[in-house]
Amino acid sequence: MEIEIKHELPDSGWKIVAQTLKEVDMAFYEPHVHKKAFDNSHTKIFVYHGGRLIGFGRAISDNENWYGEF
Repeated sequence: MEIEIKHELPDSGWKIVAQTLKEVDMAFYEPHVHKKAFDNSHTKIFVYHGGRLIGFGRAISDNENWYGEF
């Protein structure tokens, strides 16, 4: 399995993030809310296989304590 890792997501991808979180029964919001949360995160990652988004995550930090969501 060849995967591609990116640190940015095109604007069209935020709808996929919201839909994915809804499908796996996690908290989800309008796409622009997720974009803002990721943009304000210390680190963000988007994982693709065959051009399809298959995973995403973010880490938040105050540079002393870390928390990650994947």
